[in-house]
Order: sequence, then structure tokens, then C-alpha cells
Amino acid sequence: MVDGAWKHVYCQKPLTRTIWEARQLQLGAAKYKVATQMGNQGYSNPGARECCEIIWNGDIGSVTEVHAWTDRPRKYWPQGPDVEPKEAPVPSTLDWDAWLGQAPPRAFSPAYVPHNWRGFPDFGCGAIGDMACHILGTPNMAMRLTAPTSVECIKQEGKSKHTFPLQSVIRFDFPARENMPALKLFWHDGRATVPEFPGIPAGELLGDKDINGSLFIGDKGMVTTGCYGERTRLMPDAKMKDHKLPPQLLTRSPGHYRD
Repeated sequence: MVDGAWKHVYCQKPLTRTIWEARQLQLGAAKYKVATQMGNQGYSNPGARECCEIIWNGDIGSVTEVHAWTDRPRKYWPQGPDVEPKEAPVPSTLDWDAWLGQAPPRAFSPAYVPHNWRGFPDFGCGAIGDMACHILGTPNMAMRLTAPTSVECIKQEGKSKHTFPLQSVIRFDFPARENMPALKLFWHDGRATVPEFPGIPAGELLGDKDINGSLFIGDKGMVTTGCYGERTRLMPDAKMKDHKLPPQLLTRSPGHYRD
């Protein structure tokens, strides 16, 4: 942010690469007293708000466990031990030094641009930075999450010295919040299939058809959403036959960009 500009800011993810960078933007927004927002489509989806109302209404009881998953990077960009950037001439249309920004200097490689930079720690945040901001949007809002008390990587496959791993599972532990108990949240990336959970019959769709979604596990039931909070529904499917949505508590979005 530039002194004296006083401009409101709307931008898209990835907003920053590190937690420190995110905190600096937060401090800057407070200092200059300007509206500063990162677009996140899931928060504007009516399904995300329905999920909040289902959980806040107690329809699935007390939620103590949430799982969220994505097939990325597996289907969308390469990560893992087989990825090694190969040096190549810089294209005439690219200012390579400007593109590198504050990243350590290195030779140009087409492995980084225009899309696959997100798999490299010096440029991106892997699948958790690319997709968790969407898929965990509904859990963040519905579960009223604040800072976790601990974060642990409990599984990695396809580790690499160049990129983030091909697949990982990360556990976040959150303390009790307001009238909600402590929560375990699991992030699964690099999935070839949707995780399996007890009580979900084989063949029933969890999340969305593109292997993205979340599952809230309560002591009275379960609810699932898709990547952007869409297709919110109780699980198993039979639970939705006679279910009526609770009273509306949240206003509905007028559209993502107008939101």
C-alpha cells in the first residue's frame, strides 16, 4: 500500500505466499482505513450459508470433526519427486526478473509459467493455498473458526526437493468456540478418490463430482458441501428425503462481485 493513495482494494487469491505477508496487508488495511477484501466465491454461495444455518440450528448436533479434500494438484499441475525444472531461454514476452519478484534468483524454466508456479514453495502455497481458501470457506464460517491451537502434517506422499508433495493430510485442532466444542479439522489434498467415512454408503456422492468438498461430522448426523459450498445436503442421502431447511438467518448474496 502506498502512502497517500487511500484506495480501496479488491483482489483475488492467492493474496499472499506467507503468513507474514498476509499480516502485513492486514496491518496496512488498518493503518490506511480502507476497505480491503480478497474475493472468495464460496462465501457468496447460498449453499455455504445454508450449511451454516443447518449446523447452527443443531440439525446434526455438536460437530467435533470436519474433513475437506481436493484432487489438486494431482489433476491440475505437477508436484512430487518427478518434477525438476529444466532451464530454457527466457521468452521475449516475459520480464523474468520482474516475474521473480522477491523470490531467490534462478534460471528461467517453462516448469514455472504460466500456471504451475503454485506447486513451488518459492512462488505458491501448493494445494492448501490454491484450494483450501475455497473449500474451507464454509467450515471457517459455519464453525466460527479462529486460530488453531495446533497444526500437524500427518501424511505426505511423493515428497520432493523442488515442489510441495504430491499428496498430504494436515490436521488442525481448534479450541471450543462460543457454544461449540473443540474441533478436529483434516485437510486432504492430492486425492485420486474421495475419502471414505463410516456411515456413508458406497456409491453416494460426497462433496462435488470433481473430488472437492467437505464433510461435517456431528453427534446427530453429517452434512456435506461442494468446493464452493454448493450442493449442501445431509448425509447419507436418505437423511435429505424429509429434511426441511431451518429458518433463514443469513442474508443471501446479491452475486459474488457485488458481495
